[in-house]
Amino acid sequence: MTILYEARYQPFGVTSQSIPKAEEAEVKTSVELVPHDESDAPFFRLLEAQGLFLNERQIEACRHGEGPLLTLAGAGTGKTTVLVARTAYLIQHLQVDPRHILLMTFTKRAAEEMRQRIIQLVGQRGTQVVSGTFHSIFYRLLRHKGLQETLLVGEKRKQTIVKMILKEKGLDQSHQPETLLTTLSDHKRKGQTVHSLPREKPGEQKVYEVLTQYEEWKKAQQYIDFDDILLKSEALLKRQTTLLAQLQRRFQYVMVDEFQDTNAIQYHLVQQLAQPQNNVMVVGDEKQCIYSFQSADPSIILNFDQDYKHARLIELDINYRSSSRVVGLGNQIIKHNQTTKSGDLKATHDGPIPCYLRPQDTDEEAKAIIQMIQDEVKTDKRRFGDFAILHRTLTSSRSLFEQLVIQDIPFISYHDGEHFYEQHTVKTVIDHLRLSFQPWDKDALMQVIPTLYLNKENAMRWIEEREVTSPEATPFDHLMHQPHLRRFQQKKIEEKKRMIEGLKRQSPYAAILEVRATYDKFIEARDQTNTLVKMMLKETLEELETSARRFETVASFLEFIDTIIEQHHDMGQRTASDAQDAVTLMTIHKAKGLEYPVVFVTGASESILPHSSALTEDPPKDVASSIHNPLEEERRLTYVAVTRAKEALYVTSPKRYRGKETSVSRFFKEAF
Repeated sequence: MTILYEARYQPFGVTSQSIPKAEEAEVKTSVELVPHDESDAPFFRLLEAQGLFLNERQIEACRHGEGPLLTLAGAGTGKTTVLVARTAYLIQHLQVDPRHILLMTFTKRAAEEMRQRIIQLVGQRGTQVVSGTFHSIFYRLLRHKGLQETLLVGEKRKQTIVKMILKEKGLDQSHQPETLLTTLSDHKRKGQTVHSLPREKPGEQKVYEVLTQYEEWKKAQQYIDFDDILLKSEALLKRQTTLLAQLQRRFQYVMVDEFQDTNAIQYHLVQQLAQPQNNVMVVGDEKQCIYSFQSADPSIILNFDQDYKHARLIELDINYRSSSRVVGLGNQIIKHNQTTKSGDLKATHDGPIPCYLRPQDTDEEAKAIIQMIQDEVKTDKRRFGDFAILHRTLTSSRSLFEQLVIQDIPFISYHDGEHFYEQHTVKTVIDHLRLSFQPWDKDALMQVIPTLYLNKENAMRWIEEREVTSPEATPFDHLMHQPHLRRFQQKKIEEKKRMIEGLKRQSPYAAILEVRATYDKFIEARDQTNTLVKMMLKETLEELETSARRFETVASFLEFIDTIIEQHHDMGQRTASDAQDAVTLMTIHKAKGLEYPVVFVTGASESILPHSSALTEDPPKDVASSIHNPLEEERRLTYVAVTRAKEALYVTSPKRYRGKETSVSRFFKEAF
């Protein structure tokens, strides 16, 4: 494999010559551990015939009968296998009626996989196990009890509704629908309704009024959303104690997958259903709790044995996925978190030593990675589908995305169809540049007009009417004569017109800086509530500046952007039909639960990973205050990224990020 930049077996700046390596596990399986004269030997022979050879601790978890059980299942330790085997053990050996088993997880894909594997082991009786995601299970319950409302799905649709309410109240320039919906969702996931939102300050009162009206609209239209499912279920069980008692008798064994991702309301529902027997088995890994932005609460898994004083603890510590070098690196990274309950993982096989690169910037980083992938594929050592490129945020993937498109490499991007140049914030700035060349570009005008604090629909309607009688005038000339404008608004339009006309004569970087001089103030005024959102928007625009520095003229920059967008759309058709052999490009958050032969962990530099948002708080003084510490979550995120690699792992740390010097991520230096 050709490596364009110096590569090492230690992060740059580290003097230690030692290489982390996990202890090798001495794996005995059910073949040796379960003699033929054991009463449950036939069950384990059945598993072995299906290719499932459980180790000692997996057997312990599988055999668990009554009472609460916390199974800490580290990365690659076979948690799904254990959940499936234990379910089959209850049915096949302990003769538990499958209808008395409730199995909950977080994704439809995981639920379906477990369902199919259970059926494979116990036959059609496995179909009687009640399994699914939290939301699907409780939605079925609500439907069974007479729920008439339709499920409101699609974030865009919800945002449109909130946007309409904001316009009615004249708040569409000061609040973002996405931010308000996130605030409401976070509140509901903690088991609270819209009426408990704070409203002491004027800004809080406005947010409360908008979200209350949104909830009233849903009620009038007979809609509920995903968060409502759990809230309504909790209220139903509180109101109908007879129903709760029926469910408790029905579900004598409750199992929860990915328990580290549980939020307050989910945990409360689990506790209610499991009473009074408390035959509740939870499986998770506190080292992989990375969804606090979705209200996941790591204290729930960490304090499980305090809530259930007699809970049994089984720790699965043998990683079957990754090489001893990768597992060892993961161990050394996560051990610096105070909030860990489980010990080091052991490995079952050796492999290549993780490799560290230190490119000059993110553009060189992307070129190096793509060159390495091309070399491996050209020599038939690997397929494109063997590679995963992981990044911290959508913004930090801009260079990678461009190189994949430019080099015509098939890839699957898990960005919900929106790449960097199509993000709303980026597109608005770019459209300022487009108007410099094409003042009558209607799509660009639609993006730019709101930055003048004008109603977009009214302004566009006025422009179209004026163009009939004065086609030679520019849209901004027309806007100057819009009725009921105040003097300061006319001044803003004049300033915007002069600025846009001059952009095409500047360098792209200087042009973007000039647009940002006013656009940043607009963003600040539009979103007065969410500091993190504003930080992310600022980073996005800084990345646009970095991209623009490579070009001498605005025209060449716009041509490049259009080419990238067009090529990506063309590639999308091919990649969809050839998805089995395409490079995976995704955030670390989306990679959780997945595995790949070769993984590139990109942006392993300070302010990228860990993200700058986690570097502003003081370090925690004790374990209790560490539980919700952003820096600890960033370290867990790094641990997740590293442990996705089955064979080869490459860690890249750009020296410069958006024009500033940055050092290698502390998480990797600490490991040495």
